[in-house]
Amino acid sequence: MPLIVPDHFNTYTVMGIDPGLSNTGVATFELTYGTDEIVKIEAFTLVNDKLLDLSGVDDETHLERTVKLFKLKQAFLYVLANTNPAIIASESPFFNKKFPGAYAPLVEVMNVLLMSIVEWNNNVKYYTFAPSTTKQAIGARPVKNNTEEQKKEIQRAILAYPNLLNVLVTPVEQLSQHAFDAIAAGITLIQSRRA
Repeated sequence: MPLIVPDHFNTYTVMGIDPGLSNTGVATFELTYGTDEIVKIEAFTLVNDKLLDLSGVDDETHLERTVKLFKLKQAFLYVLANTNPAIIASESPFFNKKFPGAYAPLVEVMNVLLMSIVEWNNNVKYYTFAPSTTKQAIGARPVKNNTEEQKKEIQRAILAYPNLLNVLVTPVEQLSQHAFDAIAAGITLIQSRRA
């Protein structure tokens, strides 16, 4: 009697993340074993204000940021359990002189995401890439001193990425800038593994 291998044993999942306290972009890539061909991409955004609060953290006792971090952790653990990624990547935190107060919360978010990954499965590798590296990986040109134009450039570059639209199952009009950034992180990871 021949052994019949289920189709889902022929693929594995890579995840890209765009970390943020209020909005965290997530993109999952289904790749084939051996060839690492991308067969499916799904992307979405975890909007903290819309997340169900299963944390048990009392918002009258703790800071709003603490509650948001715990809500994000619970939601991200749910995503991990339902997508089962083998490898995860995100942009690394960066210090912007114009917004110095944004750095510390971003580091906190990164730590919560990492703790969630380790809690879920400590065998999953987690990589970070500099924002300039992810932009370069997808072919986005740098736009200095204009965050909105840079976001549009990232979207343009991702939508022009070879064969991406053929495997993207999430409608493009439903993708937020955070979902686009998560896709960029995933593509960067996949490219770095092929190099």
